Amino acid sequence: MKPQEFWNARFLEISAYCQAHLIKIVDDLKREINLQEAVTNKLIKADSMSKKPKIELIRDNYKELFKEEKHEITPEDITRRMREIMKAQKHK
Repeated sequence: MKPQEFWNARFLEISAYCQAHLIKIVDDLKREINLQEAVTNKLIKADSMSKKPKIELIRDNYKELFKEEKHEITPEDITRRMREIMKAQKHK
Protein backbone atom coordinates (compact mmCIF):
# COMPACT_ATOMS: atom_id res chain seq x y z
CA MET A 1 0.00 0.00 0.00
CA LYS A 2 1.41 3.35 -1.00
CA PRO A 3 1.33 6.29 1.44
CA GLN A 4 -1.27 8.12 -0.63
CA GLU A 5 -3.46 5.02 -0.69
CA PHE A 6 -3.02 4.64 3.06
CA TRP A 7 -4.20 8.16 3.86
CA ASN A 8 -7.12 7.94 1.45
CA ALA A 9 -8.21 4.46 2.54
CA ARG A 10 -11.12 3.62 4.77
CA PHE A 11 -10.71 2.16 8.24
CA LEU A 12 -11.60 -1.36 7.06
CA GLU A 13 -8.89 -1.27 4.38
CA ILE A 14 -6.27 0.07 6.80
CA SER A 15 -7.24 -2.53 9.39
CA ALA A 16 -6.91 -5.36 6.84
CA TYR A 17 -3.54 -4.01 5.71
CA CYS A 18 -2.24 -3.77 9.29
CA GLN A 19 -3.45 -7.27 10.11
CA ALA A 20 -1.75 -8.65 7.00
CA HIS A 21 1.47 -6.85 7.90
CA LEU A 22 1.34 -8.13 11.48
CA ILE A 23 0.80 -11.70 10.30
CA LYS A 24 3.79 -11.36 7.98
CA ILE A 25 5.97 -10.13 10.86
CA VAL A 26 4.88 -13.00 13.12
CA ASP A 27 5.49 -15.55 10.35
CA ASP A 28 8.96 -14.12 9.75
CA LEU A 29 9.69 -14.34 13.48
CA LYS A 30 8.51 -17.96 13.62
CA ARG A 31 10.62 -18.84 10.59
CA GLU A 32 13.69 -17.22 12.17
CA ILE A 33 13.13 -19.03 15.48
CA ASN A 34 12.79 -22.37 13.68
CA LEU A 35 15.97 -21.72 11.72
CA GLN A 36 17.95 -20.69 14.81
CA GLU A 37 16.65 -23.69 16.72
CA ALA A 38 17.67 -26.11 13.95
CA VAL A 39 21.16 -24.62 13.71
CA THR A 40 21.62 -24.63 17.48
CA ASN A 41 20.47 -28.23 17.80
CA LYS A 42 22.88 -29.35 15.08
CA LEU A 43 25.76 -27.54 16.76
CA ILE A 44 24.95 -29.09 20.13
CA LYS A 45 24.71 -32.58 18.60
CA ALA A 46 27.97 -32.08 16.70
CA ASP A 47 29.86 -31.20 19.87
CA SER A 48 32.07 -34.18 20.63
CA MET A 49 32.63 -33.15 24.26
CA SER A 50 29.30 -34.45 25.54
CA LYS A 51 27.89 -37.88 24.79
CA LYS A 52 24.31 -37.08 25.74
CA PRO A 53 23.73 -33.38 25.11
CA LYS A 54 20.76 -31.70 26.74
CA ILE A 55 18.80 -29.84 24.10
CA GLU A 56 16.32 -27.22 25.24
CA LEU A 57 13.97 -26.02 22.56
CA ILE A 58 13.78 -22.32 21.80
CA ARG A 59 10.07 -22.80 21.15
CA ASP A 60 9.55 -23.48 24.84
CA ASN A 61 10.44 -19.84 25.55
CA TYR A 62 7.85 -18.62 23.03
CA LYS A 63 4.91 -20.88 23.78
CA GLU A 64 2.31 -18.19 23.14
CA LEU A 65 3.78 -17.57 19.69
CA PHE A 66 3.68 -21.22 18.65
CA LYS A 67 0.35 -22.22 20.15
CA GLU A 68 -2.07 -23.60 17.62
CA GLU A 69 -4.83 -21.23 16.61
CA LYS A 70 -8.33 -22.55 15.97
CA HIS A 71 -8.98 -20.08 13.15
CA GLU A 72 -5.77 -19.31 11.34
CA ILE A 73 -5.83 -16.78 8.53
CA THR A 74 -3.43 -17.58 5.73
CA PRO A 75 -1.54 -14.92 3.78
CA GLU A 76 -3.50 -16.02 0.69
CA ASP A 77 -6.77 -15.23 2.49
CA ILE A 78 -5.51 -11.79 3.41
CA THR A 79 -4.33 -11.12 -0.15
CA ARG A 80 -7.70 -12.21 -1.50
CA ARG A 81 -9.55 -9.97 0.97
CA MET A 82 -7.37 -6.99 0.17
CA ARG A 83 -7.95 -7.47 -3.57
CA GLU A 84 -11.70 -7.67 -3.00
CA ILE A 85 -11.60 -4.45 -0.98
CA MET A 86 -9.54 -2.67 -3.63
CA LYS A 87 -11.86 -3.86 -6.44
CA ALA A 88 -14.90 -2.70 -4.48
CA GLN A 89 -13.24 0.68 -3.95
CA LYS A 90 -12.51 1.06 -7.69
CA HIS A 91 -16.11 0.26 -8.64
CA LYS A 92 -17.53 2.95 -6.34
